[in-house]
Amino acid sequence: MKENKLIPKRRFKEFINDEAWKQRKLGEVVKLNGRIGFRGYTEKDIITKDEGGVLTFSPTNIVKNRLTTDCRNTYITRFKYNESPEIQIKNGDVLFVKTGSTLGKSALVKGISEDATVNPQVVVIRVEKDTEEYFSALLTTENILKQVEKRKIGGAVPTLTEAQINDLNIIDCQSKSEKHMIGTFFSKLDNLISLHHCKLKKLKEIKLAYLSEMFPKKGEKYPKLRFAGFTDPWEKRKFGDIAVRISSISTVAELPRVEYEDIISGQGVLNKDIYEKQSNKQGIQFQSNDVLYGKLRPYLKNWLFARFSGIAVGDFWVLRGNDTDGLFLYTLIQSKEFDKVANQSTGTKMPRADWSLVSNTEFYIPSQQAEQRRIGEYLHQLDKLINLHQRKLEKLENIKKAYLNEMFM
Repeated sequence: MKENKLIPKRRFKEFINDEAWKQRKLGEVVKLNGRIGFRGYTEKDIITKDEGGVLTFSPTNIVKNRLTTDCRNTYITRFKYNESPEIQIKNGDVLFVKTGSTLGKSALVKGISEDATVNPQVVVIRVEKDTEEYFSALLTTENILKQVEKRKIGGAVPTLTEAQINDLNIIDCQSKSEKHMIGTFFSKLDNLISLHHCKLKKLKEIKLAYLSEMFPKKGEKYPKLRFAGFTDPWEKRKFGDIAVRISSISTVAELPRVEYEDIISGQGVLNKDIYEKQSNKQGIQFQSNDVLYGKLRPYLKNWLFARFSGIAVGDFWVLRGNDTDGLFLYTLIQSKEFDKVANQSTGTKMPRADWSLVSNTEFYIPSQQAEQRRIGEYLHQLDKLINLHQRKLEKLENIKKAYLNEMFM
């Protein structure tokens, strides 16, 4: 908002000369439906969907301000559902997390075709018709999230009371037409974000399927899916014979440093320009086509296929193919078989993959490097496509954040 004037920085041209917005309390413009007389769930209240259970949304169903059922959902008895009619949700409601680690997260209910309710960590915000998209966007602004952070009570389990939620300060648009236009804009942007999110999810699922089918199942020598022209059985080799573990320590100042924090977990890409880092830390020197594998907490999937020479700082294995294609080696360390062995780690609080165990474990690999190369290159191209969609998604989310700040604050 412009200084001393409740006028947003960015506004649709149709409303540039309209009246200023007003500062109000959230509870003055929406209806907050809490759990009046709700006594909580017991084990007997929870049943399965097949038993006629009613879907109950929890904070885990709210992911990046989108409502999802791609998680372990809870279903309660119809009797328990009927106990609290005030929180029987409908399309157009906004769900707001009032308790727990995701305090303040919210999502719009839309496209729900079955009866549903919420658990005690979530409240239902009911808004005037045709303004639901507007309020759904408003509740995700930094202004609201800062207030939530400031007002929360409790330590390990932070909470907002329903009175505190009603008391949140908002800058409210006075024109229903402007509200509708703002809501429509963010709805379209959210749909575009959801589309890219679905594409990204699908690509990741495709990659997992290929990783499974392009490697032989346990006890077999032939993969289910194979490139044309390759018919030889795969050969069993110890990992220590497939890859050499490099251990040359270096402090060469000119080489870039790669640390855990520089790698996006599970994506195998850097999150910054490491050539801009100022560091003289020592570590293991690697070269182009080497594979960096994070042995500390291997379930974090800190791995990288190096396209440059540098120094790996921290708990990395630097692996170099031994008569094995580098990209195939990079693919192998992402397979279920390797992941299973690597996570049989030593240590409890700070588990590390056990090189003695991993290096002596046998894996099937193609006997021909040409086939290895085809597999590695194919999955690496799929990785590039996944990373491209990931960047597009992040860009759209940043665009939404910027518009939220300029159209509401």
